[in-house]
Amino acid sequence: MATGDSHPAQVTFLAVEKQDDNVTPKKLGKLTVKYNRKELQRRIKLEEWIDAQIQELYQSQEDLRDEAAEPDIEIDDLLDLSFEEQKSRLQDILQDCTRPTEEFMAELLERLKGLRKISDLQHK
Repeated sequence: MATGDSHPAQVTFLAVEKQDDNVTPKKLGKLTVKYNRKELQRRIKLEEWIDAQIQELYQSQEDLRDEAAEPDIEIDDLLDLSFEEQKSRLQDILQDCTRPTEEFMAELLERLKGLRKISDLQHK
């Protein structure tokens, strides 16, 4: 190092990279999506709505305070049926309800239109 230099001494390490033509760069991982997100979100909202409506319909009934006693509505089972069969099935499920259920049933039947079964939501 010369005494007249105004720059301090520096040491630089150069890494020697081995370039292999046969090695391809790493690809980013792919996220596998089993279900159509938009349809699945629509279904989740419907299930939440059904749960809220059932709780409201049965909230004042003494014998149905237990959550296990509330009726269970299976969306996929309803989707296998025709409109009239859906209506009849809902009437059977809700027969023990002391509150009027016609408005709930009409709204549910309307919301079921265009909904697909969970097995049909898978990406192919």
